[in-house]
Amino acid sequence: MNVKMDDDGAFRWINQMLVNIPASIRERERLLLRNAGKILKNNVKAVMRRSDVEEAAVKVEPKNYDGSRPYVHMQDEVSYKVKKSKTGALYVSVRGGKMTGYKWHLVNDGTINTNPTHFIETAESRSGEEIERAIDEMIRRALDG
Repeated sequence: MNVKMDDDGAFRWINQMLVNIPASIRERERLLLRNAGKILKNNVKAVMRRSDVEEAAVKVEPKNYDGSRPYVHMQDEVSYKVKKSKTGALYVSVRGGKMTGYKWHLVNDGTINTNPTHFIETAESRSGEEIERAIDEMIRRALDG
């Protein structure tokens, strides 16, 4: 029994599929990073402890660093944004806003008067598995075409 296979066509198809994978992944990269940012944002908000500054301040209403009121909590100002680095690589940034962004390292790492909460590390570790699943799904879709 003799079997003759047309290897040239199969190899061309496999080669074309491998060439198209990076372009397909690049198209989905921004969407994946947006999804990862959303996952991280939700986990940061879930892990971050809500301040009780309003209950603690009986006589004087709490205010922001610039004197404005009402007081803005860190949980209310968590945001994410997909950005491009100087080298052209896309990345996602999850951070606090104008009123609370400067507090993140103080609350996360602690100070002389406060204990560290490590909410950033906890949120990252909670998000890891879900982000890995999103990456696997993106690669699967890129391979399927």
